[in-house]
Amino acid sequence: QKLQSLMTTPAPSSPWPPTTADPLGRSLVNWHPFPEAIEVEEHEECKASEPQVFVGDGSALQRVRVRKISATFNLGIPLDLQQLANQAPNAELCGKHLELKGLRPRWAANLSQNGLVKLKMRSADTAEARLASKKLARMVRRVHCAAATFKHWQVQNLEVIANLPFRLDLIAAADMLSEHPVHFFVFSQSRGSLMVEVKDFDMRVCVRSTGSMEVFKSKELSVATDALKALVPTLQCCAQWW
Repeated sequence: QKLQSLMTTPAPSSPWPPTTADPLGRSLVNWHPFPEAIEVEEHEECKASEPQVFVGDGSALQRVRVRKISATFNLGIPLDLQQLANQAPNAELCGKHLELKGLRPRWAANLSQNGLVKLKMRSADTAEARLASKKLARMVRRVHCAAATFKHWQVQNLEVIANLPFRLDLIAAADMLSEHPVHFFVFSQSRGSLMVEVKDFDMRVCVRSTGSMEVFKSKELSVATDALKALVPTLQCCAQWW
């Protein structure tokens, strides 16, 4: 009976009024034993809600260089291709065009009867290709016609290559690039390479599993380099270090 009376007897009320503060005056409503954990959780929630953006400056890109350059210029006169084939060194007549080749540096030129010249050169920059074109025009002026000039020189295409210091998982790279259709479009994939269109620069880039990258069509080296750099932050997430 004493035990039952003790269990049914209400506990004495506290002489202190109910409060939301501890004896030091701190609020107990939002109290948490580890306040730093709340800040970390809130930061992670905000970070997850933000849209993913591309970061990085492409600093991992190495040895950006021109693999092949194509340029055109005009000699300003009509050409007698048969006669020029007999006068010029390393010349070969191919139908309605004349093929000329240079050795130091190496270049190949295609001459038309109207005086248009198409020159191709490997492993050269714009200045070297322009200098080779001028030397060709001077040779034509010396051996064929003194009225030949050098004008309207223009770069038609650059093939630019670069390297990354790691190998790539192309399957993971294709999946990650496909998650950003506004910037990239993967239109071809094989065992050892990946063809990607960089929409911001209207460039097509070939990405290989070895880490090499190549732009097949561009008129400016700076634009091709920017297109390659745009891919680097995403490709770094697919690196294979073994």
